[in-house]
Amino acid sequence: MSEWAYTLFELHTYTINNLNCMFYYLELLFRTSLYLMSYNDLLVDIAESFGVWVTVISLLSSYVTTLVMVHHASGYGTSQVKSPNTLPNLTGYKLLKKYFSFKNII
Repeated sequence: MSEWAYTLFELHTYTINNLNCMFYYLELLFRTSLYLMSYNDLLVDIAESFGVWVTVISLLSSYVTTLVMVHHASGYGTSQVKSPNTLPNLTGYKLLKKYFSFKNII
């Protein structure tokens, strides 16, 4: 009699272990597919943001280039040291004034 009880208990344990293994496999398969889908979504987001970053970098570089050009045109380069009491030359002052009016429009 104990052999039948032991066999039934082993069958029950075997069934539970197999079900645990199958559900673990399904969970692993589901997680793997989720990781793959999230990586695909991440690549799409990176591709979209790459276009935005290129635009931002080009705008920042044009802004810095404009600042450098105005700085050199106004006569305040690093190689020229001017006393604080001297006024800028007339052309440089006009360019600087145009730049600030353009900057206030944007």
